[in-house]
Amino acid sequence: MNVVMIPTYDRPEFLFISLSSLLENKGIEDYKLLFIFEHRARKECKEIASKLVAKRGLDYEFIEWKSFYGLSKGILEGLKIAFRMADEYVIVIEEDVRTSRDFLKFGDYCYRNFYLNRKDIATVSGFVSVEHGVKRSITRVRKRMWYSPYGVLIPKSFFYKYIYPHCTEKYYSDPSRYCDSYYETWIYRGKYTEQAGLINRVIHKNALYCLVPEVPRCQHIGWYGKNRRLYRLSRPRTILKALRYSLLPLDKKVEFTMKILRDMNLLRRYLPNDPIYILEEDHQWTDLELVE
Repeated sequence: MNVVMIPTYDRPEFLFISLSSLLENKGIEDYKLLFIFEHRARKECKEIASKLVAKRGLDYEFIEWKSFYGLSKGILEGLKIAFRMADEYVIVIEEDVRTSRDFLKFGDYCYRNFYLNRKDIATVSGFVSVEHGVKRSITRVRKRMWYSPYGVLIPKSFFYKYIYPHCTEKYYSDPSRYCDSYYETWIYRGKYTEQAGLINRVIHKNALYCLVPEVPRCQHIGWYGKNRRLYRLSRPRTILKALRYSLLPLDKKVEFTMKILRDMNLLRRYLPNDPIYILEEDHQWTDLELVE
């Protein structure tokens, strides 16, 4: 059995949307769900996870850190635990990532048909940045020398060979210095030092590639968070709006967030060849093609 790891950082409305979309995937019962909760996570997050997963009778486990770990340490230490349970790979879906109905099938197909037959592939992601004007096909997969942390499949062999050696307190205590000393000629020296940036350095330094779909199988839904603050002290109006939002019940927060996503995806339909529709519409599954 393989593992889907879901790191959670106290945004219950995102967790509800993310988990609801994941549970629409056929074959979800073939995975163990591992929820990683940050220290003192809200009880509401655990209740949402328990309620949604228990309805399906799925195999799941909760882990809550006993002290604050933060993003990088939380994900990497969580991966250590997840890989002790996984046979072949771990899929990481953070609470602010929404998936398509064929997300799990896409990842598993790429793993079995592409990763296992090559030596230059590191990970498989369901996310690809939007490139307007580029004609894409739902059946095509491309190689990129760039790691995407949104909805990513990490093979066990890749993790233990390339990532596990860096999961140390030396990195956690000073990510910037560690990353710069590991890859001194990195083009983004001093930047992107969280776990995704570390893995990107590993991939570039070892001339590896990540597989991504031409048509995305997941979407980042985190309209607020660490890098997108709900309010700014320099803008008093945003403080009031943030307070009003925080007082909303869960169903209203979910409704508000879904409206943002629907409006954004509706707008994207008018842009040239923007394929975000895959998240909202069913389609006929066809085998995939790796385009070099």
